[in-house]
Amino acid sequence: MKNIVTFIFILTTFISCLEKNKKNLEDNKSNNDTIRKIYYDSNRKLKEVFFKDSILIKYYLNGNVFSEGKLNRQNQRIGSWKFYTKEGYLSEIREYFVIKDEPYLNQNIYFSKEDSDYWMDTKDEKFNLYSQSDFYSDTLTYHKTFYAEFDLGKDTININEPWRAVCYYYTPVFQDKNSEVIVVMSGADKNFNKDFSNIQEIKKDTFHNLQKDVSNQKHFPDDDPNYTVVFGKWFKTPGKKTLRGYLSENYTKKDSGYKEKRIFFEKTIFVKDSI
Repeated sequence: MKNIVTFIFILTTFISCLEKNKKNLEDNKSNNDTIRKIYYDSNRKLKEVFFKDSILIKYYLNGNVFSEGKLNRQNQRIGSWKFYTKEGYLSEIREYFVIKDEPYLNQNIYFSKEDSDYWMDTKDEKFNLYSQSDFYSDTLTYHKTFYAEFDLGKDTININEPWRAVCYYYTPVFQDKNSEVIVVMSGADKNFNKDFSNIQEIKKDTFHNLQKDVSNQKHFPDDDPNYTVVFGKWFKTPGKKTLRGYLSENYTKKDSGYKEKRIFFEKTIFVKDSI
C-alpha cells in the first residue's frame, strides 16, 4: 500500500478530496446547475443527475452514490472518476483520457473498506465490485492498480529557466520481463495533439530512468532508479504553454515482440518574459 496524500496534490486531473462516508452529492449543487434528472421507473428514486459543468452522478437504488465524474460532448468519460460500493465506501478512482477519439483508461487505483486514505496494489474481489445489475459491467477486469505519480513542477517559470518534472512509477506491469521505463514528450517544433493522435508523426524527446540517467541519481537516493524518471523542457518564447507526454513501460522479446503500457499526462504552465 502507498500513501495517497502525495497523489492527490500531484495529479491535478484527479479529484482532490477523498471520502468514504455515505453522501448525496446533488446537495452540493443548486437546482439551477442541473441539466437533467433521471429516475428509476419502479419507485421514482433518483438514478442519475447531469450538471451544467458536465459532471454526471449516478446512484444506487438505495440512494447512495455509485459514481461521479465528467463527460465530454461525445458523452465519453474524461478526467477523474470516483466509484463507490453499494454501502457507500470509496472503492476506486480512475483517470480517463480520450486517445484518438476513443476513451482510454489511463490509471486506476483500488481502495479498501478499512482505510480509504491508502491505495491497494491489487483489488479485493469481494469489495471492489458494484453489486447492482446495471452497474456490474463497470467492475474492471484489471486486478492490479495502475498508478504513476507525476510531479509536474511549477505552474509559472521565467523564460531563462527550465521547466522540471519527475515521474515515480509505482506499479510496473512488466516488471518480471525486465522492462524499461521512459518518459516521452513532444519535441520543440510541434506539440502532441489533445488526443495524442499525432504521436507517430512528430519528433519526440525521450527521457530515461535513473538507472541510465546517472547524473540525477544523487537527487533521489530513496527512489527506485528503474522506475523514476526526471524530465523537463526549455522555452524560447513567453506565454501559456500546454505540456503533453506519457510514461512508457516497455520490453521486447523474440517470442512475443514489443509490449508497452502508456500513462499519459497534460499540464498547462505560463512562461514569463524575464526581460
